Amino acid sequence: MDIPEFPNVYKSAIAYLMQAITELATEQGFKPNDRTEMEKWMKDNHQDIIERSQDLQMAFFNKCQEHHEAIVKILSTKIWGEVHRAEIDRQVKQGIDDALR
Repeated sequence: MDIPEFPNVYKSAIAYLMQAITELATEQGFKPNDRTEMEKWMKDNHQDIIERSQDLQMAFFNKCQEHHEAIVKILSTKIWGEVHRAEIDRQVKQGIDDALR
């Protein structure tokens, strides 16, 4: 799903709003015929859209909290791997430079 550009709004916030809109419209069986109909539906349902978006954000936050230790281990391993790979690349480059002298 492409995230539209809005000045001064985080892409993640827009993504949550779009997900909330999609879920609510699907639940209601709403299929707009044109932009005007969509805008009216969004205006009529703006409070539900905001609440659903907040619920989605909290669900994600809670999942991150629940799996905090695993997330930290994964990120730490990824960072360690990148640092280690950079050191190996440096050593290989140094070895090639030394061999060519």
